[in-house]
Amino acid sequence: MSPTLEPTASPSAAPSVSPNVAPAESGATLSPTENKLCAPIYPDPGMWTDAVLPDISTVMSLNNTEDAGIVELTIHPKSDSMQRSTYAHNSFTLRNRASQAVQAILIDVTDCVLSDAVFDPDGTAGDAAYIALKYKDSDQIYDGDGVFKFFQDPPFNGDPVIQEVAGSTGGYKGLYAELPTPLAEGQLLKFGVDMDGNSIAMVAEAKWHLGAYLDDEQNIWDLGGISGSELIGSRFYVKFQNGATAMGHIGSDGYKAGGKAKAKYRSSEKSVIIKFVTDTGIIRSDEKRIGQYGGVVPALQIEGQQGAQVRISILKGFNPVLNDAKYPNNALGVRGLIEERLRRGSPQFP
Repeated sequence: MSPTLEPTASPSAAPSVSPNVAPAESGATLSPTENKLCAPIYPDPGMWTDAVLPDISTVMSLNNTEDAGIVELTIHPKSDSMQRSTYAHNSFTLRNRASQAVQAILIDVTDCVLSDAVFDPDGTAGDAAYIALKYKDSDQIYDGDGVFKFFQDPPFNGDPVIQEVAGSTGGYKGLYAELPTPLAEGQLLKFGVDMDGNSIAMVAEAKWHLGAYLDDEQNIWDLGGISGSELIGSRFYVKFQNGATAMGHIGSDGYKAGGKAKAKYRSSEKSVIIKFVTDTGIIRSDEKRIGQYGGVVPALQIEGQQGAQVRISILKGFNPVLNDAKYPNNALGVRGLIEERLRRGSPQFP
């Protein structure tokens, strides 16, 4: 899944947009070039899943006060390689720009754009490779229920159950880290943890490699690898030593594979409505429905309070697995199992 366009705009001034989109005045319509593809529109994070967001208070008591400063989280910054993986111990970078020391963080990926992305600390929720939380330049591994939160139901394993994948689990949607040493102002900390798409849980690598689509460099797609951009929409929380908390969302850093979040004190959020104008009607970001477009890419309109900002990421996902070899005593092939898991886990995807 890769972002193809990621403008930012402010209703109070001419927006700053990516080089292939002309700037527009406030309230204007951005009309990308003609495109013959037909695709769905998900106008708001969470539109593609009916998952109920977990209760954060079971992990971290929220105390949104002005004592909270700014803490930044980046994942694969300034990278255009969609083959990147959070497995490497320098994938996530936490930078404290607040005056108070950071005691703990929580990353909740329940609402991220790649709806079946999960933390897989034991190899049962994705491909065979796995690792729990590991900080850069440390040999210690952090695991267990104190770290991994919001355990999910296992994915569909076939009917009758396919024995090869019978031990699959749903993985975890949350990562909670009490930092080994409080992170002081100006300091940064890097870490890695295995994440996978739950739809490939315990499917043998050789089977989904067989005959798969190749990437632009003619390499097999790393289905288990999760890049920063595939975590767009995730929630990011910070707890400071003084008891204050801060919150943000992971968004794009302007590159194909990068992601970034800024947790801060939030007194209120400015209201913004994004409209997608298609050849069949208007889809609004405050509506819980999905639209379709084809023939031309939808025009984009932004309405909101003065000074509000919005960042939009356009992504395209696909299943590169082509292997239809059947499992013993089961009508599903490898591709069929993965697609059925995706369908059942995210039924709103077309």
